[in-house]
Amino acid sequence: MHTKEKLMKSAFQIFAKKGPEFSLSEVAKEVGIKKASIYAHFKSKDDLLHSVIEREIEEYFFKMNGEIQKLSDNEEIVEKALEKSFSIILDYYDSSDKIYFWKRVFLLPPEGFEVELMDKINYLTNQRFYIIKNIILKGMKDGIIKSAPVDSVVLAFFSAIHGMLSSVAIYNEEDLLSNYKGIWEIYWRGIRN
Repeated sequence: MHTKEKLMKSAFQIFAKKGPEFSLSEVAKEVGIKKASIYAHFKSKDDLLHSVIEREIEEYFFKMNGEIQKLSDNEEIVEKALEKSFSIILDYYDSSDKIYFWKRVFLLPPEGFEVELMDKINYLTNQRFYIIKNIILKGMKDGIIKSAPVDSVVLAFFSAIHGMLSSVAIYNEEDLLSNYKGIWEIYWRGIRN
């Protein structure tokens, strides 16, 4: 692994644990280099954090939203498209660091953090909401999903996911997906016709 990638991985993990109060000295120590060596790769701590967040945006939003959009476009069975979307989102969270990282970004963004980057995150979050909304609307139109306020059904979908993620953070469960099927089934029974 190259030094730049090690620095980004270290900053990701430290930010997930401590939030924006981490120091470049901590990152350098974890990577095993001198702090001054960081500047060969990043102009500042903000530049490093920006790079880390951009990389996660790519994986968490662009890649994932694309996969979910394909499910929506392929006219798959609504239940399978929703369940697979549920799974795609949860599969990203393969470590508690990812849960804490996004909780910190969404709930406590670093002070003075770039408005442009937060606007991008908000835009992509809304995009994902509308992709899921379209799948649910198709299910309602086809009579597969109960007629209900569609935004409430979409919010319940994301609430189930975020509730699971919060439960892992609160109760420190190691295997997030061990309860995935049961939670999915409860959600699906609640919305299907």
